Amino acid sequence: MKRSLTLLAVLLAVCSQIVSAQDQRNISGVVHDAKGNPLPGVTILQKGTKTGTTTDASGKFTLSVPSGSVLQVSMVGYGKTEVNVTAKPTVDILLQEDAKGLGEVVVTALGIKQSRKSLGYAVSTVKGDELTVAGTTLNPVQALYGKAAGVGVIAGSSGPMGGINIKVRGAASLTEGANNRPLFVVDGVVIRDENTSMATRDYDPLHSVDYGTGINDINPDDIESIDILKGAKATALYGEKGANGVMMITTKSGAHAKGFGVTVSHQRSIEQPVNYIKFQNDFGSGTSIYDTTYKVINGVRTRAFNPSRFSFGPKLDNAAAVYFDGTTRNLSAVPDNFMSLFQNGSSNRTNVAISGSNDKGSMRLSYTNNGYDDILENSWQKQNTFSFNGSMKASKFAQFDVTANLFSVKSNNRRPSIDGLVAWGMNREYDFDQLRPFYVDSTGHRPDLDAAGLPTMVSKMFDFWWNQNQNFNTDQKTHLISSAKVTLNFTNDISMVTLIGIDYTNTDFVKKEKETRIYPKIQGGTYSLKRNNYTIQTYQSHFTYNHDFINNNLHVYALAGGAIQQDNNNSVFASSTGGFRIPGWFSIDNSSSFPSLDAANKARTSTRGSRVVYSVFGSLQFAWKDRYFLEATNRNDWNSTLAPELNHFNYPSLSFTWDFTKDLRIPKLNYGKFRIGWADVGKGTADNYFAFQYYEMGSIVGYNNASIISVQKAMFANQIRPERKREYELGFEAGFFEKSRLQADFSFYTNNVYNQIMPVTLSATTGAEQIRINAGNVKNWGYELMVKGFPVMTNNLTWTLGVTAATQRSKVLKLYPGIKVNPISGNAGFRVVAEEGRPVNDIKMYDYLKDENGNKVVNANGLYQLSNDMKTVGNTQSKVLGGIFSDLRYKSLNFHIGIDYKFGGSIFSYTNYYLTGLGVTENTLAYRDTEHGGLTYYIDKTTNKPVKFDGATAPAQAKDNRLYHDGMILDGVKAVTDANGTVKYEKNDIITSATAYYQTYINDLSTGWGPDRLYKNDYIKLRELALSYDVPRKWLQPLHLQGVKVTAAARNLFYLYKTLPNVDPESTLGSDVYIENSFYPSVRSYSLGLSVSF
Repeated sequence: MKRSLTLLAVLLAVCSQIVSAQDQRNISGVVHDAKGNPLPGVTILQKGTKTGTTTDASGKFTLSVPSGSVLQVSMVGYGKTEVNVTAKPTVDILLQEDAKGLGEVVVTALGIKQSRKSLGYAVSTVKGDELTVAGTTLNPVQALYGKAAGVGVIAGSSGPMGGINIKVRGAASLTEGANNRPLFVVDGVVIRDENTSMATRDYDPLHSVDYGTGINDINPDDIESIDILKGAKATALYGEKGANGVMMITTKSGAHAKGFGVTVSHQRSIEQPVNYIKFQNDFGSGTSIYDTTYKVINGVRTRAFNPSRFSFGPKLDNAAAVYFDGTTRNLSAVPDNFMSLFQNGSSNRTNVAISGSNDKGSMRLSYTNNGYDDILENSWQKQNTFSFNGSMKASKFAQFDVTANLFSVKSNNRRPSIDGLVAWGMNREYDFDQLRPFYVDSTGHRPDLDAAGLPTMVSKMFDFWWNQNQNFNTDQKTHLISSAKVTLNFTNDISMVTLIGIDYTNTDFVKKEKETRIYPKIQGGTYSLKRNNYTIQTYQSHFTYNHDFINNNLHVYALAGGAIQQDNNNSVFASSTGGFRIPGWFSIDNSSSFPSLDAANKARTSTRGSRVVYSVFGSLQFAWKDRYFLEATNRNDWNSTLAPELNHFNYPSLSFTWDFTKDLRIPKLNYGKFRIGWADVGKGTADNYFAFQYYEMGSIVGYNNASIISVQKAMFANQIRPERKREYELGFEAGFFEKSRLQADFSFYTNNVYNQIMPVTLSATTGAEQIRINAGNVKNWGYELMVKGFPVMTNNLTWTLGVTAATQRSKVLKLYPGIKVNPISGNAGFRVVAEEGRPVNDIKMYDYLKDENGNKVVNANGLYQLSNDMKTVGNTQSKVLGGIFSDLRYKSLNFHIGIDYKFGGSIFSYTNYYLTGLGVTENTLAYRDTEHGGLTYYIDKTTNKPVKFDGATAPAQAKDNRLYHDGMILDGVKAVTDANGTVKYEKNDIITSATAYYQTYINDLSTGWGPDRLYKNDYIKLRELALSYDVPRKWLQPLHLQGVKVTAAARNLFYLYKTLPNVDPESTLGSDVYIENSFYPSVRSYSLGLSVSF
């Protein structure tokens, strides 16, 4: 019996194995992403077991599992999915990119990578493909509009070759020209970046153009990601450099490559100038509609061109007239004369990238050639970029990382300021294409403008063409950003990281100004050279400690280290003087005269400067059950820009983070996190020598130019201390529904910036121009929100929708004893100030005089009067800004839309100021004649005052027996003095001419700038539009290609809404974002790109 049972058991076991063997299936397949690209390294596991495999370089796998099993498919950065094993021998598996969750790794201060869930502060991450989704821009900041909450970007009017204004959380200072830009860090290396501007109004090429900053050179094609550290807690480990936020740029590496690969891409772009100015084309040159000009030619009175810069003249009726050059042409409008000054620009960009990796390391080498032609003639830039990122694991104890980005950039004739050109009129009957050939004479030099009797407007046009075509302002820049990093792992818990980095920039400027005339003698001619050299050297080393305690429930992470950062700069300048002796010879030796000592000092100068910051820092983090995180950091800097006894300052920070996903178990909550942080940071002076009394060389004119040494005209209240910023921040992040299809990231922050380092203007009786002090306490606060959702998510169709929004507010709590208002910038009629109890950057102007009921008061001529006191009429700060983004992907086709918006903030528009005063815009048509609402009046012979009249024939009292039809009566009141000498106000009935009213916009014809010259600057803009197609992998396999992508895109398309008339709201001049003074048209770009991977 026992033997029988044993045989039965054996038989059953064999049968079981046979059945099992028959049920086991070999499953093969391929895993790919939404673009159809194969995914190597994907983990395939039989659910509930340890049986599994990974996909190869082609995304393929084979696995033997029983029928009815479930395969779990996962990969870092992608959502998990499950596949049921059926009778089918092959499967095709799609992995969707994982929505951002708390497990995402981000780059934080000092280049340390941390899990998002542990961070006690706000970090926004913009991936490289988000920067280039609508084509590759000339510099990466152009692609950041609206993509990160709390980050404001304004491109300005200097074009992509110039600087771009960028601020994090609306950073603002009480000092004019202060650098409020964030710190840029590329692969752990701090790079030089500063305010730039082309705000000066001359044509000196070394001073009146915008040369951009270090970030301009970074190639967006080489960027893996930009992590934006916004608050004080996030940037505390960067010390004084990070006071305005930090932009952590990580370049691409070969770490994600499997084996060896090559990617070649090319993009062709067209830059199209877009005019927002609404010109009037009805009236011509002259100061009034009755200002008709005649000349007597051969005894005949003949209609002639009016040389006035104003366009309030007679109607352009196509009548024949003799122009200033003696030819007879018809007086008719040339609607596009302004736009004829510009051309379509273009850009050609080619990139070749080689990447590869194995178990010993990885590398990526990239070369980019980019040629850009601006919308101005002979304005161009040529750039060559080499980028290398290599990593090698020498052993399990040591790893070496090297990065190098080398840029060679040559630019010619960058955009100058052209406000002088437009301020002298853009009269509608000028045909610039006809004028252009005459800006040079037969000898190739300037014609004699005085002898020709040309209008000033023509002279300004000739200046413009001469500078763009005969003068050459070139700059050649060599820029290197490089780092070497060594990571030593002494044990599983202890490691040391050492980084050495350099940001080196050398720029050579050459100015060649051709002589303007050679007969009867040589006139003009300049040749100048300038070399600027900047170096930032970074030395940084720190130890880290990682260990788990209490049954792996408590994780401790500690960091301690030090750093040295040394900045050096020097420049030399030399120039010819007094014009040329020999035509066309561009040499300093060609100066027409030997300069005096004083002139020689101005023509040959050199400067140098340096600063150094020594630092020690540390960080300690406790994590309990991977849900509760407490982190404290501290940094101490010693800064050479402050006095030795005051030059060290401490930056502590503290944060707490709670991952409440498992604790609260909120329905539909996929992940959730609460964070709160505090930090107290600061900074030294922006100018190396601002805190010190230094000496200046000069000469005494009239005493054989004897040299003298003088001190600067500043006083010091006490020794300057570091500026401080104390900030509190709280926020939460959450993801809802499966795969976190709805995500939100919210932050609130409040900070006080106190002990600001600033100059205060002094009375001349003190013997000094200013006193330099620590003063001021400014409170800033704001909210930031990012919402991202996936309304549609299927295998073939995915719709991603994102919104960012941020608010910014400020209040000046205190300035300095005895000072309630301190000017930041401006002039006699327009000031940006800090006033106690008010927001920073209030705008003060002379308001209109008003009666007790708020009615504007007119003067005896019927024009508005200005009060004697300045009043707050606006503020430069934006109130709300953000973006809206949509990506609709169907299989391999993706359609992208990017919109950004800004509300709040006022701007002074010189374009509207000048063009309204000159009478060339549509808004000046009102009241010019009866057709446009003008009132009829005559000038009384006796009083010489205008009198409203309703008749058709001039009365006897009319001066010159003439009626006028361009009258208007401004809404308001007039002052009337009764018999008792009491001033009363009555409804205004004084008639004035439309010309007189509009010309009050021009400063030299008015009593000052009225507040209606200030405009709200709100806008909503369609920034990006792109359609891209990734060719399916199956089509490429016969060609042995890894990927092919085609992209058609457009940027800066148009404004859906804007409040600033006639002007692009972003047409500012560098750092002064509240002044529009450029007159350049906006630029819309269209691009077509092709990328092929082998």
